[in-house]
Amino acid sequence: MIVGVWLLAAVACTGTEVVQTSSPSPVVTASPLTCSKNLNNKYTDVPGAGRVLVPGQPVALVLCSNRSRTVIEGTDRVGRFVDRLNGLHEGIIPCEFFGTPDFYGLFFNYQDSSVLTVLVTIPCGTASNGRSIRRVDKPTMNMISSAFSEDSAA
Repeated sequence: MIVGVWLLAAVACTGTEVVQTSSPSPVVTASPLTCSKNLNNKYTDVPGAGRVLVPGQPVALVLCSNRSRTVIEGTDRVGRFVDRLNGLHEGIIPCEFFGTPDFYGLFFNYQDSSVLTVLVTIPCGTASNGRSIRRVDKPTMNMISSAFSEDSAA
């Protein structure tokens, strides 16, 4: 009992007060800042990328094409892309084309500054994060391509 009273007195005499405060989330600079013309095989990885195409909750998305760069911010807007991509079926479609394929580079930015790259091949309609590959349906391809026109209209 004496030990308990002494411990209580020692804590009370320190004058230390624990106050929990919520600090604003750090601002994430959407990366990459510029889009490379050669997006082929530029994969980056985040935990969980082997299970789904886009794991977790990215806070920003940079879309790159060979012509432009578009930034989408906000968990709701980015979440629509995540849900659409994660809902795609696994596998590839046999595809023949001549020349170098065109790509869309989708760079999902996370709060901890990590970035996941998803490359979408335009002629073959596939999306890959380097560990998983999905067939891209027409509504998903339209969603991606229309994001560029929305940005240029704004």
